[in-house]
Amino acid sequence: MVDEDSKRTIDSALAEFERLRASIREDTRRNEPEKYYDVWEFNNQFGKLWLSMVLGGKVPRDSILVTGFTMMQSKAYTIHELIVEGKYFTALREMRHLLEFAKRAAELDYEMKGRSVADKITEYEAREAADMADFRGGGLLKALEGNLGLTGPEVSAIKTLFGRLSSYAHGSAAEVKPFTLGNSAKPGYVRDLFDLTHDHVAAVTDVYLLLLCKFGMIDRSVITIPSNLSSLLPLSYPYLK
Repeated sequence: MVDEDSKRTIDSALAEFERLRASIREDTRRNEPEKYYDVWEFNNQFGKLWLSMVLGGKVPRDSILVTGFTMMQSKAYTIHELIVEGKYFTALREMRHLLEFAKRAAELDYEMKGRSVADKITEYEAREAADMADFRGGGLLKALEGNLGLTGPEVSAIKTLFGRLSSYAHGSAAEVKPFTLGNSAKPGYVRDLFDLTHDHVAAVTDVYLLLLCKFGMIDRSVITIPSNLSSLLPLSYPYLK
């Protein structure tokens, strides 16, 4: 049972943390007046494309990739919050999880066409538990390359992105450094880390859109990606412009 003095101390600490979060958000918004909103805009484009899929009758009920698509939408606010409040490494690990799910979901959608999402989730769990070589890393990418017709540059880009995100899956030197002697552990806006995370959010979004395009799930006659995002979405933009 927590005593009243401890409760007051905890409440005070939480209130101070909320003030710090708000301060970091404002620092980020002031220093990144455009990119601050870009992080959300990537996901806003997802919402618009979802509408295009619905209007175009392109949404297969049995697609686990679409499940991942909606999962990323549901996490959009959380990802934005993490990045603009200086929790860069947490955001990068979240993006790695979403990217890995996209690759696995795309492969299962291809192999188990016509099967239910429940069946695919069961198979997903079985392969994950068995640590199958063709359900991760290079083996998985090779399968996707053949099954979905990914080009060499597309495969290379996905491989490079996953490798970069994987370097943040556990405590990296950059993440640990602020907590070592002589450094401040107080979180805050860091330009280089913000830019890094901003670009990686765009890159993971790009892969999701690319895979959806490969399955023919996006109706380009309904809505298109604005040209100002073309440089941030180099894999999918050629299919969506």
